[in-house]
Amino acid sequence: MLEKNKVFIFIGILLFPIAFVLWQKRKIAMAKTEKEKFVRYDSLFKLYANGRFPWRWLKAIAKQESDLGENRLVRNGQVSSDGKSFGLMQIAEGLGSPTEIALKGFGGQEKLNDPDYSIQKASELVNFLNDKFRGDEFKVFLGYNQGEVNTMRGRDFTKQHNNGRSYADLILKHLDWIDRKEKELAWIG
Repeated sequence: MLEKNKVFIFIGILLFPIAFVLWQKRKIAMAKTEKEKFVRYDSLFKLYANGRFPWRWLKAIAKQESDLGENRLVRNGQVSSDGKSFGLMQIAEGLGSPTEIALKGFGGQEKLNDPDYSIQKASELVNFLNDKFRGDEFKVFLGYNQGEVNTMRGRDFTKQHNNGRSYADLILKHLDWIDRKEKELAWIG
């Protein structure tokens, strides 16, 4: 019986390092996939923000609107659960002030489901709101979701749809998450 235990211990000593290495390789592969998803649209966010406002604003909005494109409806090119918006940035055409409607364009579902087009339209809207509200990020974020006019009137209808939390607060939370996630994933090449 003692010999049998020695054999099991010997096999365990041999197999443990192999299992550990395989587990680490899997962990690294999963982290790389996570980072690829996390940074997938960063070049477009930076391109379209173009220094006019922090590009991470677009990323935080995309996180809220579509989980950075991972939302099932967005991945499948379907309309949002409210039946009004499409794409990575969840643009709702034909809604808002005349300026907002013009900025969002009339590309339709197919164009709005193109991340490049969606980010471009969102950046035009964010830039307009940023100028309008003189860099007040809370109002910019609120305006993105509920419109320029409601925000100018000092209203926050977004709390009705977010369990009492303002849409702007959610975006600010996502900005913090982005900072933490960048640090967490920094070790991955």
